Amino acid sequence: MKERHIPKPLYPCKYCSDEYSWPATDLYWSEIDKDWVCDQCWDDRDSNWSGEDYIERERGISLADEIKAHT
Repeated sequence: MKERHIPKPLYPCKYCSDEYSWPATDLYWSEIDKDWVCDQCWDDRDSNWSGEDYIERERGISLADEIKAHT
């Protein structure tokens, strides 16, 4: 029997979910947003912040790591 490829699941980013979905390895938890944010949107958002906000804007756990922790 021929093996069938199972696609990796894709997940939404808080900011760009209307246009894109992302693999779990590209999404990170944001304590500020209380949601998952992709690398691209994270970098775009960070370019507008400075100084004191640095600690708050550090990336949290990746969605891939969170999924592994719960399986």
